[in-house]
Amino acid sequence: MGNATKCRSDDHDMNTRKPISPNLMSNPLDRVGTTVGAASCSVTYRHLLSPCGACRNPHRLSPDPMPSTGGYSHRPTHTQGAPSLHEQPKDIPHTGRYRAIPSVCHPARGLSRGTCGGVDGAPRAAARMWDMDVRDFTFTVGDTVCAAWLYRPDGSGEHPVVVAAHGFTGTRELALDAYAERFAEAGFGVLLFDYRSFGASAGEPRQLLDIGNQLDDWREAIAAARALDWADPERVALFGSSFSGGHVVTLAAEDRRIAAIVAQCPFSDGLATLRATPVRHGLRMSGHALRDQLAALFGGSPHYVPAVADPGEPGMMTTPDAKAGMEALVPAQTTWRNQVAARIALRLPLYRPGRDAAKVACPALWCVTDHDTLCPAENTVRWARRAPRAEILRYPIGHFDIYTGEHFERAVTDQIAFLTRHLKKG
Repeated sequence: MGNATKCRSDDHDMNTRKPISPNLMSNPLDRVGTTVGAASCSVTYRHLLSPCGACRNPHRLSPDPMPSTGGYSHRPTHTQGAPSLHEQPKDIPHTGRYRAIPSVCHPARGLSRGTCGGVDGAPRAAARMWDMDVRDFTFTVGDTVCAAWLYRPDGSGEHPVVVAAHGFTGTRELALDAYAERFAEAGFGVLLFDYRSFGASAGEPRQLLDIGNQLDDWREAIAAARALDWADPERVALFGSSFSGGHVVTLAAEDRRIAAIVAQCPFSDGLATLRATPVRHGLRMSGHALRDQLAALFGGSPHYVPAVADPGEPGMMTTPDAKAGMEALVPAQTTWRNQVAARIALRLPLYRPGRDAAKVACPALWCVTDHDTLCPAENTVRWARRAPRAEILRYPIGHFDIYTGEHFERAVTDQIAFLTRHLKKG
């Protein structure tokens, strides 16, 4: 089961969980064979998740034998961080560039952040039983392996697939798993991945944000999604949030096969972001960036700065809502690190993905947060209006508010409606 430890039953309020039907009790893990793209996988699992009384998160049920019945214990398991690549099972046959393996119980929750690192403690469906097909998935970019979670929706035939990744230094468990669950429940496959050098993906040096590399990661993830044997390669959509919201605009402009994009609170224009940055802070970060760039030129180790910090402190995102907003997304067990190689500060002003909006031929949904202190809303709307098939939705909230609570519910409902209109047949 990977690097997981069990919650003791006496640590949980077992009365908060729904009774498990007899057919599920007999076999809580439904084994099925699968083939994913060029990769062969001997077993996948139907994940049966039940809310945990201690942390209120849904966890996959443990298949440990119960001495009294010879059956299954139905105790939830907690993930101690995402599995590193060397911890993944080695006994599953696979070939080619893509590999799917049985997933450990990852931090996918489908709830507003609770006591495991959360903000409001109220799950969206506290007594609900999850039955979701989720597996670990890897693909390669050059010689480097990227880690992903692959969500397969119910039903036979070919399915549309949404490829998704997080924003600036973000990793997949920082609230994007909640979007992936909702998309999968609505009938969309989801490939949610970490960039090279971040999260559960390989790559050195760590925490090095290279825009060109991230775009290449997206291209390979899209190719992997199209190669899934249950996916419709002509119905692949992209979901990007914050920094990756800009990426999906650039990618859709160059790849006319992309069926639709969702750009949520997107980074659209580095110059606009720079203009909103206090001059003193900008100069300070330029000094850190030059130090890091010089170290790179002479083969030295990266010079890191915090990704988020309080106003007035060194850091890439220091608006009043940035640190608290980011920390609210981080679960108790995470691969996210609050640091990034400082050289990215030299490149951000030159990255202006909004300029590519006019070349995006597919349906494109912009979810704009009007009180955004990181990605100025009016600038985003100005670029979005250049897209031939743009749909622009505006929310009277800040940059980080859209990930949680009622604002998340409203946004993800709008996004599912948009994807359903443009990706579902009939």
